[in-house]
Amino acid sequence: MKRVAIVIALVLTVVMTGLFILRSQDTSRKVIVMRLDSDLPDDERQRSDLLASYLPDEDGPSSRETTRDWRRKYERYSAALLAKAASEGFDSRSLSNVLQVVLADSNRDCQSAYLPVGAYATRFHSDPAWIVDVRWEVDSTPPERLGHIRAYAFTAKDVKEIGFLTCR
Repeated sequence: MKRVAIVIALVLTVVMTGLFILRSQDTSRKVIVMRLDSDLPDDERQRSDLLASYLPDEDGPSSRETTRDWRRKYERYSAALLAKAASEGFDSRSLSNVLQVVLADSNRDCQSAYLPVGAYATRFHSDPAWIVDVRWEVDSTPPERLGHIRAYAFTAKDVKEIGFLTCR
């Protein structure tokens, strides 16, 4: 009887590990990390226009996500962004700091469910900066689709917000 329980536990462990690996790989295809060729403009209006041009598509790979278990999804998506950033030679430590500030800002208007889906390395006044795109929705029951989009811009060194855009 003990052997059967051990075998079942091992099989479940293998299956769950496989599902976690598949889920991580699936998430990595839903996020984007890239370097922008242009710096963030000094003019705030032009900076907002630039942020708007990098908002994710409404029908993009993460467009079907909902508010259900959003904090766990936030961690998974953040991990995917950080892994991509590290593998592509970006400063993943500063991105991690930015993602923590973005998560803390999920209470900006009301308790909102956030999902980071894009990270763009750029510069502002010759200093490294990050643009982070999030899908969001008011956290509610029953779960709702994350139907809104926000973009943040932060300095990489001191995580100072230098741009914010929300729409839809």
